[in-house]
Amino acid sequence: MAGPWIVTTRGPLLNPPRLRHNPVVMKTTNAPLSYIETEIRSYLPTGWDLIGNPEGTWDPKKNVWRAQVIDGVDFDWPLVVDAGDAGKLGRLEALRQAFDRLVRERLG
Repeated sequence: MAGPWIVTTRGPLLNPPRLRHNPVVMKTTNAPLSYIETEIRSYLPTGWDLIGNPEGTWDPKKNVWRAQVIDGVDFDWPLVVDAGDAGKLGRLEALRQAFDRLVRERLG
């Protein structure tokens, strides 16, 4: 038997449905960029925390999403994700890169 198949309790499923995401849907929405607290915390370094609104805020004038994070030494830092980056890279990759920039700035 050639090709992909999924084994079930009753036997193999010979033509499984293709599972994939549709990035076009994300790019055509008019909703502002947003993140849930769990997504943001998944990229926080150990000892860092969110302050203020834990889900961040959307700035329609500058077309960016912002949140405030506090590092392990109690300095607060702005976390900024540009909507253009999120459109090109994807929401979570843009958030990851924003955290990378913030940590590099923090460490000097």
